Amino acid sequence: MSTEQEIGATMDQWSRALERKDLDAMLRDYEPDAVLYDVGGAYHGLAAIRGIWEFCLPYFPPRFFSVREEVRIIAGADVAVMHCLHRFSVPDDPAHMMARSGTRATVAYRKTGGVWRVAHEHASMPFDFAKGELIVV
Repeated sequence: MSTEQEIGATMDQWSRALERKDLDAMLRDYEPDAVLYDVGGAYHGLAAIRGIWEFCLPYFPPRFFSVREEVRIIAGADVAVMHCLHRFSVPDDPAHMMARSGTRATVAYRKTGGVWRVAHEHASMPFDFAKGELIVV
């Protein structure tokens, strides 16, 4: 399996865990000292990352799908970076706020013990500050 396929499998596992709202599975491939820069702030370490997901997940619709587009992976022997557009599909409510836009995601991976693990993650939402609204991407 190529590095890109290995990282792709890790990303797919995370998306399926997110759809199930399974925090343990979502965080399985994170380094203990991982950092997440998200639309809500900066979170250092697994406990902080778990805490923000525990806060956010109740606001997610009961059923949704995690969809990545324009995925690009740049990989070396033990460090890789992935960036993409991350969207949500909400089949029971296509007009749901989550289905109207997307986030830009960048994830830095480190290969530890033969496994690709998330060391750093950054997500941003396209926002028009002049209009005070999300940009549909």
